[in-house]
Amino acid sequence: MLIYNPTYDVYHGVFRVLRILETLEIKPYRIEFIRIADFYFLFPQLFSEIRMPNKYRKLKKQMADSKNNYNEVPNHKGLLRELLKCQLMAIKSVAGAGLIDKDNFQKGIVIRSSKELPEKLFELIDLDKEHRGYINDVILALSEITLQGPNGLKARTNLMEFRYDII
Repeated sequence: MLIYNPTYDVYHGVFRVLRILETLEIKPYRIEFIRIADFYFLFPQLFSEIRMPNKYRKLKKQMADSKNNYNEVPNHKGLLRELLKCQLMAIKSVAGAGLIDKDNFQKGIVIRSSKELPEKLFELIDLDKEHRGYINDVILALSEITLQGPNGLKARTNLMEFRYDII
């Protein structure tokens, strides 16, 4: 029996990156943020384990209630490290299609270009937004937290090293 898991699927990664960028306002984001947002796109139930401000208590409870015993992640940091190649290939594919600025991408920054998405892809993203609106809430909540520093997203999620960040 074959079981499909989108975690390591680069094509699904391209969809996830575009879905994340279409949810966020158009501004520069560090690649690390996109990688963290992608991780919580794949495993939204883990949002409940992030040290977040109190205003996200309801969302954290909602995500905790959606936990699935068949989709447990024993080592969050290790999985994010394993995902690095897939995530970078997905982001490079999006850059190659001209949907994010290539020059900024070389500097570690992801910013959505003005190029329009193909109509079918736009429809799929809208459909996903309708059926899984909680992903929007998770992504937008993550975007409100600064990335670096002891109270940044890296520290709050404990997915990436933050002690050597330049603040």
